[in-house]
Amino acid sequence: MSNPWQSRACSAATRMSGLGMLPVGAVSTNLLYHLANAAPPHEATAFELGLAATGFLCLSIGSALLVLGSHIFDKVEISARWTSQPGIRRGKGRRGD
Repeated sequence: MSNPWQSRACSAATRMSGLGMLPVGAVSTNLLYHLANAAPPHEATAFELGLAATGFLCLSIGSALLVLGSHIFDKVEISARWTSQPGIRRGKGRRGD
């Protein structure tokens, strides 16, 4: 059975959505730069913190979507060390403290 996330249309749509996020992140970062460097010096406002978060998220997620495309949905093999094993309690130390 083929993976529906592997189609060319889905890959193109995923890459285009990533490409669309990059200008949003760039504009918010540019606006943040101009607001933070405006005279007189001031403490960061909630709006500036929101711009920083928006810029970071849009640039990070957008670049990942642009580079990976639909491969962002690929299943990867996880080491046995990180899989769930019966008999091991979660949230406890190695000795079962």
